[in-house]
Amino acid sequence: NNLWTPQVESLWIAEAIGKTVRELRTRFPKAKVLLLGILPTQHNADFPLRARIKIINARLDRLDDGKTVRFLDIGPKFLESDGTLSAEVMPDFVHPSAKGYAIWADTMQPLYDEMLRDTK
Repeated sequence: NNLWTPQVESLWIAEAIGKTVRELRTRFPKAKVLLLGILPTQHNADFPLRARIKIINARLDRLDDGKTVRFLDIGPKFLESDGTLSAEVMPDFVHPSAKGYAIWADTMQPLYDEMLRDTK
């Protein structure tokens, strides 16, 4: 929700998420974290928050250590070829529809399965 507040810097948001991930790793050292990128918002590809989301997701990608923390940006799977966001997958351009959640699950499943396999 801080994304919508112009006074809150994108890098601050990324750092706050990173701090949360580090805290999870400290409290639950055997846990694996699947960190998903912030989803796109609004219909138009040039909507200003889209640039902020890209900055934040690029920073979050750095938290992926290939073992205990994995980052996955599923946002591009929600977009049309021209970069627009369809009301069919996000009717209010913020929250996924049933179709959007299916895209989410299908995109996330392979990495989720890999992470579970690596715990055995």
